[in-house]
Amino acid sequence: MNQRIYSIDILKLFAMWLVIWGHMLQFLLSSHYLDEPAFVYIYSFHLPLFMMLSGFFAGHALELPIGQFVWKKFKQLLLPCFTWGTLMSLGNMIQPFINGVSVDKTIFSTFITNFWFLKSLFLCFILAYIGKLCVKKEWLYIPITIIASQWIPIYSVEWMYPSFIIGVLGGSHYDEWRSHSLKISAIALPLFLICLIGWGKYVFTDSPSILYLRLYRHFTGIIGSIGLIASALWLEQRWKFSPNNILARCGQLTLGIYILQTFIFIIHNRFCPIMYDHISPLLFNLVIAPLGAMIILVVCSFGTWIISKIPIIKTLMLGYDK
Repeated sequence: MNQRIYSIDILKLFAMWLVIWGHMLQFLLSSHYLDEPAFVYIYSFHLPLFMMLSGFFAGHALELPIGQFVWKKFKQLLLPCFTWGTLMSLGNMIQPFINGVSVDKTIFSTFITNFWFLKSLFLCFILAYIGKLCVKKEWLYIPITIIASQWIPIYSVEWMYPSFIIGVLGGSHYDEWRSHSLKISAIALPLFLICLIGWGKYVFTDSPSILYLRLYRHFTGIIGSIGLIASALWLEQRWKFSPNNILARCGQLTLGIYILQTFIFIIHNRFCPIMYDHISPLLFNLVIAPLGAMIILVVCSFGTWIISKIPIIKTLMLGYDK
């Protein structure tokens, strides 16, 4: 699936807004983020949605020769991690001279810990490529690689890969998904809402069955993501979004937005950590955090657009090919 779908770009922007909203709750409150109701429900689907959207457009890359494939994905996903990791490592060294606070980690730990989603996506691409290379039949390599992913505990690959590969499957059957988009969304979205009824209770407390918990989390994220993508495909047919739609154009910058918003929160926590515990939790969860996320989204969209105008910088910092 290689053609541009503007409603999907808007959906990607929506998903990025949810990511930033979640980070507002995670990094700007002293409480544990899993105690914040908005975070718990955002967490149910926003990362699976991003992974599924990434898989939806992965078909062309998975057909490339191995050398070209590895280089393309390294440059797109890992090179920005290295560039920004270098900047953050420098920050680790100079922080004690700025605010007198020593960083309780090794200088180069940022290369390992930060931007985990990009590293997870890279591993998902590698696993899918190996599976497709070794097992030619689609109906066979998809379940085999899903099972294999459950034994890769780093960067949450065990949680992210099933959504990614279902996105790959959806992209390879785009015409069928598009033609049945209304029916799919009418089934998937109500199922997703039903799953959310017990989401906080069963996911973040002890479960009598680890397998049950794993399947429940996978199903909730996947069914919600499928419903939202199908809805976007249906809206695309009805409204015919313009290439000049500002939301769609910003939705094409989500990789850069993700990188910049991560950098913003890291700088905040390192050099000027301000907490907002004095604000009503309900007000912060449902009003302050989403509005703040929208402002950061706009700032990072503009920042990504500026960086993308400088050829070498956009490759090093954003992984952009063009």
